[in-house]
Amino acid sequence: MDDISTRFREVRKSLNMTQEDWGKVIGITRSGVNEIENGRRNATDKHIKLICSSPINGKYVNENFLRTGEGE
Repeated sequence: MDDISTRFREVRKSLNMTQEDWGKVIGITRSGVNEIENGRRNATDKHIKLICSSPINGKYVNENFLRTGEGE
């Protein structure tokens, strides 16, 4: 199943970030990241904008991919 929670996890892992580090980027705790990745909590527009608005580990995240799975 490829949904936003799966893509959220895939992007984090592709950037070689821990859940704790990822949470710092978007302003939530490690357990909050875990809840999003496991589908128990939704990633908000704010979370997505924070992830996609500036480079993380030197890379930009494609907002369209994160939201829909289309693109890279």
